[in-house]
Amino acid sequence: VEESVKEASDSLLRSLYAKELDMNQLVGKLRDYSQAQEGDRRFWIYLQTVNNLVDETRNFKHFPQQELDITADFLALMVCRGLLPPAALRHILDFVLTGLRSPQ
Repeated sequence: VEESVKEASDSLLRSLYAKELDMNQLVGKLRDYSQAQEGDRRFWIYLQTVNNLVDETRNFKHFPQQELDITADFLALMVCRGLLPPAALRHILDFVLTGLRSPQ
């Protein structure tokens, strides 16, 4: 993945956590990006953002509560809008189910 794609994805997520970008705006932007042609840079930013979130699930237990709440709301909105690819959706739902089975 190109470094500029990683940087763009990181920037979008930082904007969400800094409340510089409204959650609905970000989800709308990612929806638009997800519909771009597969070779389009915007499509790769969308995929990188989804992958970043999936990769971060292993660190959720270390997130401050405010960031965890933002992440939960953001992921719920992405699920409701059908914006997670099947593999990412399975991973996120498995993570949620595991958490429900053994809350800490």
